[in-house]
Amino acid sequence: MKKIAAFLLILLLTISLSPLMATGNPWLSGHAWAADAVVLSLGSATGDAGDIVIIPLSIANNSGFCTFEFTISYDNAKLTPLLVSNTYAVWLDDIMIYLDQTPNSIFITGVSQSLANCKNNGVMANIYFKINDNAAPGVSAISLTARDFLWVDERSNLQDVVYAVNNGNITVNGAVLIGDINGDGRINLADLSLLAQYFIGGYGIEERYPQIFTTGDMNRDGKLESADLTLLADLIINSRL
Repeated sequence: MKKIAAFLLILLLTISLSPLMATGNPWLSGHAWAADAVVLSLGSATGDAGDIVIIPLSIANNSGFCTFEFTISYDNAKLTPLLVSNTYAVWLDDIMIYLDQTPNSIFITGVSQSLANCKNNGVMANIYFKINDNAAPGVSAISLTARDFLWVDERSNLQDVVYAVNNGNITVNGAVLIGDINGDGRINLADLSLLAQYFIGGYGIEERYPQIFTTGDMNRDGKLESADLTLLADLIINSRL
């Protein structure tokens, strides 16, 4: 009966996730990858609980922009933002950077007072995070979304910047919990959902959760296969009995 229950659980997850996978890449904020897309990237870092790490926010393939508002999302159960260091001020007439008062988000905003397009590439800001003292081992995703990301055309009209995003993460060192795909210190349906998404071709799963090749290898044979999905489902079902 447990094997049947595990099979049905995996089947239901696969069916429910299939329409989601057909929508395309949700981490591009509605913008398709294109040869001329401006690329915004968040770096990655590794540290122990209590450490301070730096995540750079970079821009590449920059065709020009004059204003932006970026939201950086993070897990406040594992991370605490300390400082945003502005390395971009010399490229804009005026830039304002501040930490949002709402947990889990940092706002970074900037505007050119002369409305001239900035075309520099490089690091826009360095974001300093403290890894919380009680942070569980695993990978904590850091993601970026943009709004009011605009450039000015030759008629002084504001246009949307076409952009793509490479998100980052912070890996908290420590013992690996097999089955904990999302690194939150627990093994539950959220982990089974991520492993199922990986097997049906979910875009970017291995980029957002690089530990999946370790934490998802339930039988410890060095590879991810359907047997691992079944074992994880069995583990979750047994833990609920």
